[in-house]
Amino acid sequence: MADVEASKSLSGLLNGIAQKVYYSNSEITEELLKDELYPELSQEEFKALHEKMKALIKVMQTKLHPE
Repeated sequence: MADVEASKSLSGLLNGIAQKVYYSNSEITEELLKDELYPELSQEEFKALHEKMKALIKVMQTKLHPE
């Protein structure tokens, strides 16, 4: 069951980052994502996870839509 919750949180984080970065959804903030999806993480831990996932999305976008 913990794996399902972890998958949902990660999926939500990736979706939130995409909404913010690529669709300019100003309602999505880093604080909102942390509070809703990863309240148990420290700010530093969440920041590291957020940056890794943001970089992953950018790599995927580059592979799918090279310039």
